[in-house]
Amino acid sequence: MAKRSGRRKRPKRAGAKDSQVAQRLVKSVRESFEGGWEDSAFDLEADLIGAEPPKRRSPGAKSPTGHTASVAPTTPDAAEGAVRGEAEILSVASGVVWVTPDDDDQTVAGRDRGPQNEIEAVLPSHLAETQRSSVTVGDRVRLAEHGDDLRVEEVLPRRTWLSRPDPLNPRQERVVAANMDVVAIAASLVRPALRPALIDRYLIAVERGGATPILVVNKLDLVANPQREAELEPLTPYRDLELEIFFVSAETDRGIDQLRERLRGTTAVFVGHSGVGKSSLVNALAPQAEAATGEVDRQVGRGRHTTTRSNLYDLGPFRLIDTPGIRELGLWRLDPADLAGYFPEIAAASVGCRFADCTHIHEPDCAVRAAVDRGEISPARYATYRRIYESLTDRGP
Repeated sequence: MAKRSGRRKRPKRAGAKDSQVAQRLVKSVRESFEGGWEDSAFDLEADLIGAEPPKRRSPGAKSPTGHTASVAPTTPDAAEGAVRGEAEILSVASGVVWVTPDDDDQTVAGRDRGPQNEIEAVLPSHLAETQRSSVTVGDRVRLAEHGDDLRVEEVLPRRTWLSRPDPLNPRQERVVAANMDVVAIAASLVRPALRPALIDRYLIAVERGGATPILVVNKLDLVANPQREAELEPLTPYRDLELEIFFVSAETDRGIDQLRERLRGTTAVFVGHSGVGKSSLVNALAPQAEAATGEVDRQVGRGRHTTTRSNLYDLGPFRLIDTPGIRELGLWRLDPADLAGYFPEIAAASVGCRFADCTHIHEPDCAVRAAVDRGEISPARYATYRRIYESLTDRGP
């Protein structure tokens, strides 16, 4: 047998062709951020997960309150630029953010300000290339001066967040908002009809991110009194869960005072299906909102900032992160084994199942399915559970 040479082969160097491929890839990523972000891009017709699920946790266990795993490394590109302080992100565009600094020091004093005292800061390359997951509205950041630019040097850990799979790349997390106290899930009974499955998905996403959910049922003025009891029946499971529910009408101001008082002193995110009247709700809650949002949109709508986006507004009684409406909500890297823990009624009934690892889909002697048959668990909620489980495991109907 011929003797093998003991000489080790040198690793192949990247040639000009490899370098060109890498440059084209970076350019493609950057251009994807420049192309605009219409509401249709937020549509996701099925629940999708990434390739690497998180570690399994016991049903009902709370998610951690820090969200740092998806934040890109914060090492600056160059040694220059002393850190000048912290700021909060009000809006995000391709490669640039608008922030409100905590301290009005000499570094930011001479810079152009917007209606909410915001200034422009650029993102370094390592954040710009992953900004859909690494930077979002509500994030706390550290800034530094680099030449004429103010630059984001570091994204600080999040205490709460709301995220979903990116509709353009389901294997990438898109963080919608960060560091909010309340997520107000806006819904309507008619025009459009109530969508309990979307509410269920939002409740899961909010719990995973550590914020407090509330349900805001708008357009109550469109439901005639004789029909109201029947129309409200699908909300019974959420009452049983002791979820805070506010019945309001942005048109007639019914319930607006109570909702405004609930949000007072908080940073809130309004989410929901397209057409449920989120903008009307915001304007009813804070009459100055329309002027404020218009001014901010005109201020930051110049140049590269042309996307349909989330924005943070200070409305006086409370602070609002407004988000584009969606039709479907995917769940980011949810382990199927953890799903039952996000349905308290299913988790409670599951202790009676014959098998400890019962999926509540097909196993014999399943206490959850028996509870559904007895009317103790909402069939609609169970249908949502089953659909999500099947989408996560690719079982199909």
